[in-house]
Amino acid sequence: MNTNKQKEEVYWLRLLRLADKHGRIKPPEGKKLEKYLRERLGLSKPAIDSLLKNWQEEGKIFLFKKYFPKNPHEIQVLCFEEERKAVLLVDWENIFRNLARENRNTQAVSGLFLKLIKQITGEIARIAIIFVFLPTHLMAAWEELFWEKGFFVVNCPKTQNKKGEEIDTVDETLIKLGRELINNMPLTHLCVAAGDKDYVPLFSDAIWQGLSAVAIPGSDNSIASELIEVSDRIIRFQ
Repeated sequence: MNTNKQKEEVYWLRLLRLADKHGRIKPPEGKKLEKYLRERLGLSKPAIDSLLKNWQEEGKIFLFKKYFPKNPHEIQVLCFEEERKAVLLVDWENIFRNLARENRNTQAVSGLFLKLIKQITGEIARIAIIFVFLPTHLMAAWEELFWEKGFFVVNCPKTQNKKGEEIDTVDETLIKLGRELINNMPLTHLCVAAGDKDYVPLFSDAIWQGLSAVAIPGSDNSIASELIEVSDRIIRFQ
C-alpha cells in the first residue's frame, strides 16, 4: 500500500472511530456498510474486518439502510442507533380483573405472558427486567408462577388512611420503582401492563427522559383515554 493510501485509510479510521466514540455513527446493513468502507473510502479488508468486528461485539451495528455521507463533515448529522432495551412493569390486579374468564387460570396466564414477551422482544425491544406488582391477597395464588418465570415479584400490602379506609399501594409502588428504573437504567422503552390513568405521570416522566411508553391493558375497554394520549404504542394483554 502506498503512503498516500495508508494516510487516507488512517484518516478515515480515525474519523469513524471518533464519531463512534461520541455515539454519532448509524451503520447501514452489514454488507452495504462493508462495501461502502471498501469502495468509497478505500479501506483495506483487515481494517474493515477490525472495525466491523469491534462494532458487532459492542452491539453497535443495528442495521439500517443508510449510507455514510460522501462528505466527511456531514458525518456529524448521523447518530448511532442504541440497543433497544425495555423494562416491563405489571399491575397484576389491574390486568387480572380485565381478563376473560377462560384466561384466569395459571396455564392460560403463563401462555399470555409468553406471547406478550415474544411480541415485545420481536417488535419493540429486548426486555431487561420484569417486575410484577401484587396486593397481598393475590400473592398466594400467583407468586410461585411469577417467580418460576423469572419475574421479580413485589408485594404491595394495602394500608389505611386516617379514616380507616383501605388504600391500594400498587400504583404508588409501581410508579416509584418505575421512576427509579428510567432514571438509572439505560432504557429505550417503558412498558406498563395496566390501563389506569394513574400511570400518566410515569409515562410523562419516561417520555421526558426520551423513552417510548407502551401501555398494555387487559382489554380494549380497560385503558383510560388519558393513558392512550401519552402512549407511543398500545398492546392488549390477550
